[in-house]
Amino acid sequence: MASQAAPAINRHDELSQTFAGMVISLDVTDLTASCEFYDRMLAFAPIGKERSGRKLACTLLASELVPNVVLRLREALGKRVGGSGPGGMLRLTVCNNRALERMLAHKGSCRVVSEQADEQGQIISLMILDGDAYSIEACRLLPELM
Repeated sequence: MASQAAPAINRHDELSQTFAGMVISLDVTDLTASCEFYDRMLAFAPIGKERSGRKLACTLLASELVPNVVLRLREALGKRVGGSGPGGMLRLTVCNNRALERMLAHKGSCRVVSEQADEQGQIISLMILDGDAYSIEACRLLPELM
């Protein structure tokens, strides 16, 4: 399936009218740091900004490594963000060899939760936490699924 590039937009309702895919909304404590993290780990780049009401800034991100998905990061303005902790479980899992390789290349700059290897010692899964404790996992695709 060909990936659909997400359009540059100014409001959330414009996104829903022009983009066929999944939008994952995350509240974050530091919008700039979160944008940098998702760019470094999974090549998510800004495609638009929006304001919700008068105060809440949002940035929309898309990546060729994760087609048909837009991350909508909303700054929580100093509020504690739930992350993937108790009562607020969220894990973004990407089954993509290129995404796994990118995350492995940058794993020294984040908190690693788990790393799994196959019988030959090759890493097949890596789970990390972003700055707000959301779990991000990348898995190697099995050859029969490629």
